[in-house]
Amino acid sequence: MAIRHYRDLVLVLEVAAQDRRGAVSKVAVQVFDSPVGQGELKETINLPGDLRRQLRWLEGRALDQEPQRQYDLGEALAAVLLPPYARRLFGESLRRLGEDEGLRLRLRLAEELADFPWEYLYVREARGERSASGFLLLDPRLSLVRHEALPVPGDWFETPSRRRIVIAMASPEPYAEYPKLEQLAVERRAIRQALDSAAGLEAVFVPEYAEGDQAEPPSANLKQLMAALVEHTDVFHFSGHGQFVGEMGPTLESTVGEGSIVLADARNQALSVSAERLAEVLRSKGVRLVVLGACETGRRDGHNVWSGVAAALLKAGIPAVVAMQYTIEDGLAAAFSAALYRALAVGLTIDEAVSLGRAAIRAETIDGRPHVRDWGVPVLYLRAPGGVVFNPIRDVRARREAESQLEQLVQQRVRRVSKRGRLVGARIEAMAGGAVKVEQKVTEEANGFVLGATTFGLEGGRLTVRQEADVVSGTMVGARIGRLGGGAPADAAEEQALAALEKLLRLESP
Repeated sequence: MAIRHYRDLVLVLEVAAQDRRGAVSKVAVQVFDSPVGQGELKETINLPGDLRRQLRWLEGRALDQEPQRQYDLGEALAAVLLPPYARRLFGESLRRLGEDEGLRLRLRLAEELADFPWEYLYVREARGERSASGFLLLDPRLSLVRHEALPVPGDWFETPSRRRIVIAMASPEPYAEYPKLEQLAVERRAIRQALDSAAGLEAVFVPEYAEGDQAEPPSANLKQLMAALVEHTDVFHFSGHGQFVGEMGPTLESTVGEGSIVLADARNQALSVSAERLAEVLRSKGVRLVVLGACETGRRDGHNVWSGVAAALLKAGIPAVVAMQYTIEDGLAAAFSAALYRALAVGLTIDEAVSLGRAAIRAETIDGRPHVRDWGVPVLYLRAPGGVVFNPIRDVRARREAESQLEQLVQQRVRRVSKRGRLVGARIEAMAGGAVKVEQKVTEEANGFVLGATTFGLEGGRLTVRQEADVVSGTMVGARIGRLGGGAPADAAEEQALAALEKLLRLESP
């Protein structure tokens, strides 16, 4: 089952105190609103003294193969953002969620706190063990967005017959200053494949290219981009270099500056386009989502709130912006983008689309590099109420076709399986589309036969089964799905298969 609705937990973070050098030393946190009510307390938290040093290590990839130090950093961030009272409301809000609901942490941040990578929040399991599952944003039920208090532009929710996406990529010279992005062509193919397979989407690439044209990385110029944006555009995507040119701010360890993206001029030389200029180009073109696949385009300083590219676009009236707060590997950026657009094609919330993008990055690095930190690099800025940036297109057949490519998720948690017990994560037969992801955790006891999911005739859509239990004695079946695809009932053969399975369970259970 897809997460169709995210409920908001709004956190307000203010600077409570500064040290002698002017750096933030204490943070005030208050739950402005949540699914279980408004917070009564404003909690004041000391900022860990070594936090900024840890953030420099994260940015420089010094923690990529150091999972325990990543967990330390994530716990330090969570101690600030979710102090005891706020954490209690967070836990109660999670327990209040329905089967198809998620929880959106909507952050209203003081300018001095806007540049912290809150996406790496980490909360260890109840029994104290530490693993990657403690990163909150690796749970598809959870989303984190940066909220800006701006007026929301008019009606976005007309349902067109297609969605138009302009995708600009640039890797201009000089390569000594702007390293050649060899993987841009790979990313372009991945995005094109993802969009071509979802009917109702029109992808316009800047510059235009023919299939097989891979000699050099693409280099878009401003004139080409403006020509592509003459027609109404729903999504603008940029992949290439980003810059944040800054200097020391009024306090020690603070920086002020301006963000920009790097396009090409007529001679393929680098042309820096400021956030203000980019916002001017995109304004009034109908763009509702901007995806910035350029390194550091998600970065902001703590004094001029609109200096960063992402924030400047929000100021210009763009409802949602996805940007990168640190460098990200080209191949992983391609995986993120492809998953993101598959999800948006069928009208999923931007929260769930970003979550699927993070999962795609994790999948790409699980073989040999499971602790690469790039899954936390994307930052979501959101102004759209409820997280719905686009309604699904009108073509029902095209929508179902796109849904068939979405990941199927089976998640099962029990506390312990005894020596006599059996735990089966999933049993899938006759799957005609999509993929199934099985997540299973056992920490206590299960006596008997535990079956996570049994699915016959899976034809598409996104299957989600979440199951939690303390002690299981006997038989525990997570889900039985006859036919997933339009709600049609299982046919006689499937009914017989389910009956046979039930007989098997009765025979094999202790």
